[in-house]
Order: sequence, then structure tokens, then C-alpha cells
Amino acid sequence: MNPVSSSATPRVTIVMPSYNHAGYIEQAIRSVLDQDYPDIELIVIDDCSTDGSQETIAALQRELGFRYVQHEQNSGLNPTLMEGYRTGTGKYTTMLASDDALLPGKLRKQVAYLEQTGKDGVYANGLKLWDDGRTEAIDLEPVARRFREGTMRDYAYVNDVQAPLFQSGLFLRTAILDLFSYRTRYKSDDWIILIRLLEDYDVGFINEPMFLYRQHGSNSFRRYWDMFPARIDIAATAIPDDFRAESLSNIMYSQAQYLLVDGRYLMGGKMLLAAFALKPRLSMISQTTGAALRRVFRSKKKAN
Repeated sequence: MNPVSSSATPRVTIVMPSYNHAGYIEQAIRSVLDQDYPDIELIVIDDCSTDGSQETIAALQRELGFRYVQHEQNSGLNPTLMEGYRTGTGKYTTMLASDDALLPGKLRKQVAYLEQTGKDGVYANGLKLWDDGRTEAIDLEPVARRFREGTMRDYAYVNDVQAPLFQSGLFLRTAILDLFSYRTRYKSDDWIILIRLLEDYDVGFINEPMFLYRQHGSNSFRRYWDMFPARIDIAATAIPDDFRAESLSNIMYSQAQYLLVDGRYLMGGKMLLAAFALKPRLSMISQTTGAALRRVFRSKKKAN
């Protein structure tokens, strides 16, 4: 157990849910414990991995001395995260997926920001990380601008695609414990927490890459049909009336893009028409089809 943190260096709790990321989890763990911040509580919870992750984590735990919990039965992501948040002791907390990694200085910079501003949380930008080692910038300038203008809440109501990821941030642990039931209620992740934080807490944004977001075939965002009902549920019940039509429309535009990339052109076209009926915008039609064509072209280029 770490000594009690001082007011100058409040403890940070990182919750890392682990499931079948044996090839990535060592990088994730070391990226946390290599941070230049003096009081880090890392809680790694393996949810019944079957790929050798448990042995890798156990070996790293013996070497580095973080807290390691090994489930006997698979619990799922949200219960695993809640277990970590409840047992953590830090003033601030966040999560890190076991296939991603923190960039150097993340915790030091975000704690300094929170302590200086008195805000309840702060999001940041990131970099996409491909398995060949390439990184790609994520364009969150529209998000940065909305935060500067004080209009990020309204922007979040209608846009769940171009938004900061939850694990990019750092938040008061009490705030996350207070809001986590929404994540469970909607069977969703980043979007509903972002909305509730913006509604109920004072949250900022640092437009600087602070973590690596790994890109591979099992990313949760690629299971777009699995996430679709939760996204619709949020738009239908958690978004104010004045923003609901645009919110639903944008969800269908992004769903259409996923379908077009997958070659499901008839269904993608129908989704585009539904989106247009809710919020007629020719610009979104061209943006959606253009983005889909670019992603298909990149995929074919890689294959060749």
C-alpha cells in the first residue's frame, strides 16, 4: 500500500480491466507505472482471460508491485470497472484499456491542471496506434473550440463520434462513482458519462495527445450494431428535446458510414435516408459517403 498522499501530490487511481490482451497488456501496465508522478495506484482486474494474460500480469505484479485481482467468473466490463473504482483510494481516477497505453507525462500534467483550476475532471486528446507501430493524430479541434466557447455540452448532445474518449481523462473519483450508474443503465460507455459530467460537473479539456488508442479488429467501436441500441436509447431518453432529432440523425449518419465501409450498401443507403429525413443536410451525406470511401480505399491499399 502506498503511503497516504499529500495535498501537493494527490493519489491517482488507474483501473485497468483486462480481457484477452496478452500481447498488449505489458505495454499498458508499464506505461502507467513509468509515469513521472509519485503517487499512482494501479488496479489491474483480469476478467477470466484465456490467452495467457493472467500469467503475464502475475509476473509483472511480482516485479512492479501493483494491485492485481483475478476473477473466477467473467463479470463483464462495467462491473469490473465499478469494482476498481469502489476499491480505489485516489482523489482522482480514470481507466485504461489493457490494449492501450499512456503517453509520458499524462498524469502529472492532468493533476496539475485539476489542482490549479479546481475543476472536477479534464479530458485530453490521443493518438491512434496501429500494430505496426504507426501513430495517427486524432482531430479534436472542434471539441477544443467548444470547450473554449463554453458550448461543449450542447455539442455533446448531438455528437457522440467526434468526442474525447473517457480513458483520455482524469476525474474526481467521487464524480465517477456518482455517475457510473448511467453507464450501467445505458449499457454504454464514453458518451453518457461525457454528457452527465458536462451537465453536473465542471470539466475541462487539454488538446494534447496523452494516450495511445490501439487500432485492431476487436476494438469495441467496430461492433457498431452492438452499440447501436445503446446509442439510440441515450438519444431517445437522455438528450433534451431541442437536440434529439439532430442527435438521432447523427447516430444514423455514423451508422451508415460503418455499413458502407463493410460493403452493406443497401442498408447503408437506407440509414442515410433515415438520417436525412430527421435532419436534412446534404453536407452530411457527402461527408458520410466520402469518409466511407476513404476508409474502404485505405483498407484495400493495405491489403495490396
